[in-house]
Amino acid sequence: MVARAQNVSDTGLYKICFQGYHANNSEAYLNISQKELLESGNTKLICTSAKEVLEEYLRNHQNIKRNVEDRLVYL
Repeated sequence: MVARAQNVSDTGLYKICFQGYHANNSEAYLNISQKELLESGNTKLICTSAKEVLEEYLRNHQNIKRNVEDRLVYL
């Protein structure tokens, strides 16, 4: 495996980000135990669901583009 043009080391620590579901099921999906994930002691919950992130973005960024897209034509 390669990250930033360098081979990934078995002994190195890396920052990764994924949804809460995959973190909770890391053994099944990534073959990484919860113990290994929490080994560094520096963990932070960013979000539990990509859907929640998308909903928050859309709620806070309504009407970003104001020009009409010409999808409706009135005769």
